[in-house]
Amino acid sequence: MIPTNVLTTMFSDDGKREARVFRDDSGLFVNMFQRNDQEKLELIHKVDVSTHSENYAEDAAENWVTYVIRN
Repeated sequence: MIPTNVLTTMFSDDGKREARVFRDDSGLFVNMFQRNDQEKLELIHKVDVSTHSENYAEDAAENWVTYVIRN
């Protein structure tokens, strides 16, 4: 499903990771992306955080772009 309401977008300092917090008809999610060897952005994880707060989702996104969360 295509995100209908992106709430937050975060980027890593090195430009290799990106995270988007969004809400759609089925809940609250964090999409975690990483650039591949061809510099194309690939979806690595889609995390369902519907049972948590928006702050929790933003923390998860931040953890992704600061490399607290590894592949």
